[in-house]
Amino acid sequence: MINLLNPEHFAELKAARLNFRLRRYIVLAVVATVGIAAIYGGGYWSASNEYVLAEKQNVAAQAELKSHEALKNRLAEYRANLVIADKILDTQLVYSDFLVYTAQAMPPNTILASVGLSTKSLVATGPEKGVMPLEARTKSYDDALRLKESLEASPLFSDVRLKQTSTLDKIPPTGIEHDYPYLGSYTVRLDLIGKVKR
Repeated sequence: MINLLNPEHFAELKAARLNFRLRRYIVLAVVATVGIAAIYGGGYWSASNEYVLAEKQNVAAQAELKSHEALKNRLAEYRANLVIADKILDTQLVYSDFLVYTAQAMPPNTILASVGLSTKSLVATGPEKGVMPLEARTKSYDDALRLKESLEASPLFSDVRLKQTSTLDKIPPTGIEHDYPYLGSYTVRLDLIGKVKR
C-alpha cells in the first residue's frame, strides 16, 4: 500500500490520534479520581455515622450502668446488713436481757444515762470488738469509781475505763441532774458469748 498522504498532514493526523488518546486517559484518570474520592467520601460518611451511633449507644449504656450501679450498691449494703444481722443473731444478744444484767451490775447511787450499743462494735474484729461507750449518772465521784469497779467485776464486761466525770457549773434545784450531779463517761468491752443469751 502506498501512502499518498502529505507528510505534514500525516503528522497532524498522528498528533490528533495522540491527543485523542491523551484526552481519553485524562478523562479516565479524572473519572477514576472522582470514583476513588466518592468511595473514600462514602466510607468516611458511613464511618462517621457509625461513630455517632456508637457514641449514642455508649451514652445510653453508661446511663443504664449508673442505674444498675445504684442498685448494685443497695444490694451490697443489704448483703452487709444481712451479714451483720447474722453475726448478731449468732451471738444471741437480747437487748432487754443485756439491760437487766447491766442494771444488776450497777451499785447503789448510780443510774444508767446512755448505752452506745452498735452493730459495728459487735461484729468488729481486733481491739475494737465489743467496745462501746456507756454513760452513767452518780451522786458522787466515789460512786463513779465504784461503778467502774462493779462493771469490772461483772462477767458481762471487761476492760472498763472511766474516761471522764463532769458536773454542771450550776446544778438545777430539781431533776435528775440535782439528784445525780456527776456524769461519768465510760468505755467497756462487752463479752457476749454465753453471757447474755435467751
